[in-house]
Amino acid sequence: MSVETGGNTPSPSPSSNGDDIIGSWTGNCAGTENLEFRNDGTLVMDGDEVRWFRRDSRTMVVTTDDDTTHVVDFRVEGDRLALTGDLLSSCTLTRGAAKSIHTPTPSPEAPNEPEEPSEPAPAPDPCPSTVAAELPPGAGPGSTLIAAYLSADFEITLCSDATGQVYYHGAGRVSGNSITLPAQYENGAYMAQDGSYLYQVRDQRIMVTNDGEVLVDQPLERIS
Repeated sequence: MSVETGGNTPSPSPSSNGDDIIGSWTGNCAGTENLEFRNDGTLVMDGDEVRWFRRDSRTMVVTTDDDTTHVVDFRVEGDRLALTGDLLSSCTLTRGAAKSIHTPTPSPEAPNEPEEPSEPAPAPDPCPSTVAAELPPGAGPGSTLIAAYLSADFEITLCSDATGQVYYHGAGRVSGNSITLPAQYENGAYMAQDGSYLYQVRDQRIMVTNDGEVLVDQPLERIS
């Protein structure tokens, strides 16, 4: 079978976030006092959200807003969590509800500035016509673009139909061969399955595997 990421290629099954680390932790890690690991691949650090996933039983990968990837070693012993890495330095936290984060309020002497009316959110871009034409019957009309990427060999497009169903479309930049599959967002990645082939868009990379064998692993550049 031809594999198109467009073209040919999937990656290892996504690592799952371990239940032992899910929840809230308090301590002091390089100035960060409150951490909350969530099952949806979100890590809340003193109110700021970044992405994370568990790579194996002792390491996790954290991706910050600037798309920088950090590898963090961790160890859970009962209600204590030890972390080591460049992002959070070396620290130990205790399981428990996060401490409240103090938000300073305006001085009573200072008059409150009137709030400007918020502008309506812009309408999402339509799914490109060439991709919408390859969606299942009825899914193309009203479909919208989630994101589009380029790698060295492939062009990857993610679209959503009017019901919210996500679709993965991969095309070879040279061959032009393409594949379109239903996809879902899970643990910080968009994933699509075609038999034994698994396609993943995670942390600005396209990864394709066949029965666990890595066929493609390339960095992605977001183009829209």
